[in-house]
Amino acid sequence: MPSRWSDPEVQKKLRIGGAGIAAVAVVVGLAFGVVSIFSGDSDKPGADGGSPAGALSPQTPGTIDTSSSSSILGCKEIRSAEQSESSGKGDTESAEGAIFAYEHAFFNARDARQMAELSVPSPSVATEEQLANSILSMPVDTPWCVNITPTGEADKFAVAVRFVEADGATVTTWSQTMTVPKTPEGQWKITAVQAQ
Repeated sequence: MPSRWSDPEVQKKLRIGGAGIAAVAVVVGLAFGVVSIFSGDSDKPGADGGSPAGALSPQTPGTIDTSSSSSILGCKEIRSAEQSESSGKGDTESAEGAIFAYEHAFFNARDARQMAELSVPSPSVATEEQLANSILSMPVDTPWCVNITPTGEADKFAVAVRFVEADGATVTTWSQTMTVPKTPEGQWKITAVQAQ
């Protein structure tokens, strides 16, 4: 007596049922993946120690705006005598503005020449070529934030540059001391950058 599994009608039903189960598994897998990407890992604290840091998947160029960059890092627009913080364009109207402009040229404009124009050549300031190579090593649209604190010494500032790595969750901080005096032309320019 032939097995009921060999009956062509039963085999047809099994194939249809198997395809349905496979389709459901794919939909469930995709839904889980999307939820994982956008919800992040709640066990991983963000830069502020509280909010999830994995809320974004690795980004492609053009997908992160300044506001989302600031929110990932908890970046605030602060300008005071005790502390300044920004991820904005900066200017050459103050030492802090020149530092913001220098970092904006690195992360946003990706312009080594602009960075070189904001600094004075010295052994502790990278050359335009070195800056161009550093820019190429940084992914486009990397979220970043700069915190600046006066050191108490004339024209010297403690600078913490925070940025989000390509994984969308890891925050790295570069700690530096920058010397930014006012030029005879009335602009502030970076004359020294030293790692802390």
